[in-house]
Amino acid sequence: MSRTKAIFAGLVAGLLGGIVMTTVMLLLAALGVATPLVIIGDRLSVFIPPGPFLSLMGKVGGYNHLKQIGVGSTIVGQLVVSAIGGVIFGLFAR
Repeated sequence: MSRTKAIFAGLVAGLLGGIVMTTVMLLLAALGVATPLVIIGDRLSVFIPPGPFLSLMGKVGGYNHLKQIGVGSTIVGQLVVSAIGGVIFGLFAR
């Protein structure tokens, strides 16, 4: 298999895996199960001092919008990391 085909195959495999992983996490969240995204976000948010946190909330339009931005960027990040992992796997597997 050529290097280009290995990269493309790994990219597709990584993206499909990331989509499945994200879908399962969203399904679990809809069923009320705390996902790693929520658990980690809640644990890390206590390290942000109140002043900058409230300032950030004001800049983005409130807590709900801030939470939506966080969840959306995390989902995109999961897919990007999955794609990169797939490319690396494709290169090593060829």
